[in-house]
Amino acid sequence: MADDEATTPPSYPPAKVLDAIFLRDSHEELGQVLWRAKHEVSYFRGEICALAAEPELPAPFRAAYGRVVSLLAAIEQAIMVGEEECCALGEELHSSGLLGWEESELNAAPVLVEAAKDVIRQINEAEARLIDVVKSAKSALTGHAEQGLIDWSMPYNCEFTILFNPGPTRGFYETCGEGEEPMRVRVRPPFRDLADDSSCTNGTYNWNVFEGREDHPLRDGHHGYLVHCLFDHAHMPWQLLPHIQEIEVELTFNDFETAWAAPIRQPPTIRS
Repeated sequence: MADDEATTPPSYPPAKVLDAIFLRDSHEELGQVLWRAKHEVSYFRGEICALAAEPELPAPFRAAYGRVVSLLAAIEQAIMVGEEECCALGEELHSSGLLGWEESELNAAPVLVEAAKDVIRQINEAEARLIDVVKSAKSALTGHAEQGLIDWSMPYNCEFTILFNPGPTRGFYETCGEGEEPMRVRVRPPFRDLADDSSCTNGTYNWNVFEGREDHPLRDGHHGYLVHCLFDHAHMPWQLLPHIQEIEVELTFNDFETAWAAPIRQPPTIRS
């Protein structure tokens, strides 16, 4: 190892590793997009399919609904074919080696280890701030918001995306999204309410996936849930930590309630 490699962390991530990560993420997102599209189409078709054969409807209305249902069925079938092709593509990509890399292709210099540990510390601190904000907002809503309609105690879900500093040879990753937006790597953890899950909120639970691996340079550190997700769900090598430019969070809250219902009325009395 050259002296400068031992004392200066690399400025940019290895191009091959970055290419593999973006391709793998894009393929996973393709599967998610197809699944969501099929779900939406199938649900809509299920809502209206009975109307195509409803005898009380005039024939032109039944015919129109029949055409809509037939169109939805064709779209759903096309999506299912796409899902099969997506799976086949995934197998091809894995067997070709495009989605992987050798450990020897990644730098493990001591200075890179220290840089990675510093990034982990900062991400842990950012996660703690985020959890505090979500807990505070949830407490305020449950304590002061009008409780008669929306259930403000519903879980808040957080999803994260990573932006890397790709370097000059992979600068196109910064502008390829709709011609100007940077590519993002999605973090897909299982659903977790950061405001209520004790393993996240108490700050002491160690999510370190390298714990117990005697030969791993990050085996002794404390990792919060978000750092765990980078390794365990985004499948990111630890050497890329110093190359993270931003981590974005999308906070979502969902509730489904009846906004208005007609009061029960007695039928009018008809006088003879």
